Amino acid sequence: RAVRDDRPFSHYYLKFKNIKTVYNIMGEKWQYFMEEGFILPALFVQVLVFSLLLMLFPALSKERENRKKTKFAGWFLLYFALLGIGFMFIEISFIQKIILLLENPSYAVAVLLTSILISSGIGSLMSYRTAIIRMPHALIVIALLVLAYSIFLPDIIEAISPYSMPIKIIAVFFIFMPPGILMGIPFPTGLKVLGQIDETSIPWAWAINGCFSVLAPVLAVLLAIMTGFKTVLWLGAAAYLAAFFIFSFESLRASEQKPHHPSE
Repeated sequence: RAVRDDRPFSHYYLKFKNIKTVYNIMGEKWQYFMEEGFILPALFVQVLVFSLLLMLFPALSKERENRKKTKFAGWFLLYFALLGIGFMFIEISFIQKIILLLENPSYAVAVLLTSILISSGIGSLMSYRTAIIRMPHALIVIALLVLAYSIFLPDIIEAISPYSMPIKIIAVFFIFMPPGILMGIPFPTGLKVLGQIDETSIPWAWAINGCFSVLAPVLAVLLAIMTGFKTVLWLGAAAYLAAFFIFSFESLRASEQKPHHPSE
């Protein structure tokens, strides 16, 4: 199979079905597998175990009288997991897309992270000050915008590739600001709704989002090896779309469970 920019992993040719045979040929030593990329699955399992421990421990230590609230907030806590997965899947995919343009992975990481972090911070700030963008429809806009980037980004990169490095860096910084601003909105918006459901679950929401934000980059690379970075980008968009449905459903349930005081 030809190696393309979407799957630049020509050296990962080892198949799971051949592990036992290769293990015997290499003198029953595991060092070879680490060099062939099997450190990624090992790292994924390690991060997954620690993440589950960090997420499940607060649930097990919840006081019995708060369990009903926690159960109600449980599905909404999945919303924060999806935000962590979607954010990192999109970020990792965007970084890979601009490595060739900026001619160095370090430049790509530095410029993309700077753009996304600054713009998402702006989006978070805007979500507190502008009521209309706190609506869950921002999640749909993120998904659609990311899909548009997956289609048109190669042409945009090709158009700016002849320019000098400073111009390319400035261009990349501003190109990725729109999705960054939008991706900064859902988290604080979700925290506000979660506070209406169960304030005691807010620290847990931070923990879940953080754990999945650490888990997602490793998973993104594993998926990219198997399916390509474009698929990872689409999965990031799908995560925001799923978050939209959870947010809408749980917001409706929260409004229905608000106590209604009869008018005097």
